[in-house]
Amino acid sequence: LAVSPDNEHVHFNAAHFYLKQHNSEKSREHFERFMALSDDRKRREGVEKLLEQISDQDRLNALFNEAYDFIKLGNEEEGIDKISAFLEKNPEVWNAWFLLGWAHRRLSQYRKGKEAFERALEIGPAHSDTLNELAICLLELQQYEQCRKTLERALKIEPENVKIISNLGILELKEKNLDEAGACFRSVLELSPDDPIAQNYLEYIDAERGTV
Repeated sequence: LAVSPDNEHVHFNAAHFYLKQHNSEKSREHFERFMALSDDRKRREGVEKLLEQISDQDRLNALFNEAYDFIKLGNEEEGIDKISAFLEKNPEVWNAWFLLGWAHRRLSQYRKGKEAFERALEIGPAHSDTLNELAICLLELQQYEQCRKTLERALKIEPENVKIISNLGILELKEKNLDEAGACFRSVLELSPDDPIAQNYLEYIDAERGTV
């Protein structure tokens, strides 16, 4: 490009190079420069199709990012609309299913959240965050046995994650296992001494035992 900046073949190959690297901005830049320079009808037709695909993917990426922003800012309904539109075109993107589950869980729509997180785990990696979110839904749906298995699976991946340990403590409380719950929350405080959730639950457990 430095030697021959107006060489259509160089721009054509550079565009494909960036396309393989998932750099749509640079790929589009070189394809558009190729279109301005080239009279090759067959190649131009192929490039036009690729530019359309790049534009479509950019719009989908924007939908994904908008969905994340809406959910993070507490506008879950809008986020669900955006990520559902994304999933219509990209149903095999696991983290889109995670976003959908996250939004439903934040709206206390635990069954829908459970289904979305399970789909994310079917097609994607077993991330501890996905497992933990699924466990929260299972806990609220009172599916305690499956919740325990899910949290234990998450702990194998990330054994010092205080959110997972806290949720296991809450599960123990739901099942009236005060000693086990207390052990969980004390473990949380060992890892995060100022954790207010663990402190509050330990005070609650002490009150239940009549020691306060």
